[in-house]
Amino acid sequence: LNAQSLSKASPHWDNATVYRDEWGVPHVYANTPRAMAYTFGYTQAEDHLEDMLRAYRVANGRASEVYGPAFIESDTHALLMRHSDLAEAAYDGLNNLTKDLCEGFASGVNSWIVEHPDDVPVWAEGVSPIDILALLHHYLTTMAPLDHDTLYAPQKGTPLANAWALDASRTQQGNPILVMNPHTDYDGIFQWYEAHLVTKNLNVYGATLFGLPVLLMGHNNSLGWALAPNEPDTADLYGVFGTNPYTDESDDYSFHVWEDQDMNEYDLPREMTPFGPVLTYENGIPLAYKVGGYRDFGGLRQLYDMARARNLKEFQKAWDKQQLPLFHVIYADRVNNIFYSYNAKVGDKSLLKDDRSDTPRLSSTQWESPLSTRTKGVYWGKDLSPFELPWILNPDSGYLQASGTPPWLVTEGTGWTEDDFSDWLVRDPDSYRAKRLRQLFAQGKRSFADNQAMLYDMVVPLAAETVPYLLKAARNNKAYVDKASPNLQSV
Repeated sequence: LNAQSLSKASPHWDNATVYRDEWGVPHVYANTPRAMAYTFGYTQAEDHLEDMLRAYRVANGRASEVYGPAFIESDTHALLMRHSDLAEAAYDGLNNLTKDLCEGFASGVNSWIVEHPDDVPVWAEGVSPIDILALLHHYLTTMAPLDHDTLYAPQKGTPLANAWALDASRTQQGNPILVMNPHTDYDGIFQWYEAHLVTKNLNVYGATLFGLPVLLMGHNNSLGWALAPNEPDTADLYGVFGTNPYTDESDDYSFHVWEDQDMNEYDLPREMTPFGPVLTYENGIPLAYKVGGYRDFGGLRQLYDMARARNLKEFQKAWDKQQLPLFHVIYADRVNNIFYSYNAKVGDKSLLKDDRSDTPRLSSTQWESPLSTRTKGVYWGKDLSPFELPWILNPDSGYLQASGTPPWLVTEGTGWTEDDFSDWLVRDPDSYRAKRLRQLFAQGKRSFADNQAMLYDMVVPLAAETVPYLLKAARNNKAYVDKASPNLQSV
């Protein structure tokens, strides 16, 4: 399908073509990044316009205008977080590539809307470049911890994922294998979309979220990478004391809710502090939310640079920009490098003395409750650099996996233990999924088909560990079991 035949409204069609394969996956070829983004936006609008517009509305705090009171909490949180405001304030200072991607993508979506009025929701409005940046900002901040039991918290953008890499010594074909498998809520606003994007210095195939102009994970001709959520403590709530703790960004805002067949206006005072936005008050004290990377908007450029990297050195240079505030990354390339990094955009918290030497590692720290700005040592120090965070290159084990696990268990023989990491940095527990993968990797070399099957492996190590204890208990209490259910008498 030649995209130029679909529209004469934009000169970008002179520089771009999109093909659909047998699965409907778009393959976008363009002469410039802007034309590529335009075509990708047009294609996404064709496939899932309403879901994409819904995601933008949630990020901008305008979902309740369409979907009613059910989204009041969501809109309130988004407006207090100021995803759209921050994106707009940052936009003029962004690099030209990011602007080309955002403006091209927005223009492509808007072109499809104009050309297909009968297929557009009645509430639809045009998309702006700010919407795109706000959506990515919202996605990334959903992954940060929120240390409060009753405050509204949006669903995590990517709650779980499988990601692993095997080097050539671990595969039957003698080639490295990379697996990427992000999970999402079926009805959540963050939905995954498969695509192939090609322009002058880019040829990448992978997946992204509805509404974004670049891929979040994928592979090019030389290398590939997968992202999986990790759990660093990259955010804190502060009880802010002082006679005037607010900054000039504070304002009185209003938003609208469709209810009872009418559009009603709600007032929303918004306070900003040097620590971050105020989310609530307790006993008259504002609780401000400090989030690592809160004012960063270089994520699209970083992802683009990761996608066009030609080797490990170029990929690491892009990854080390830390414009994505978290994630495990798993990397593999054609020359048999495999690489792991545990990312966290967070300052040094070691100034706060937390004497818990006799408590379990994942028991709550002082950092996991609202803090008082009057407490000595609660201020973050300098952000940790990539070299101060856990990373592994080409382990002797021949594999790396990040499927719900702490850094010291991503492979065999890391040389790390839990004691090597501060509680305020690494909060990741080990999962039974990760434990099962380690069992499977220990069984020898794996084929490409094996790796596909492992994604659907249903064996749960917890069951294997628990069943013998249950059987023993049943044998020791035979009379009780026989009375409990006739189906259990054979035990």
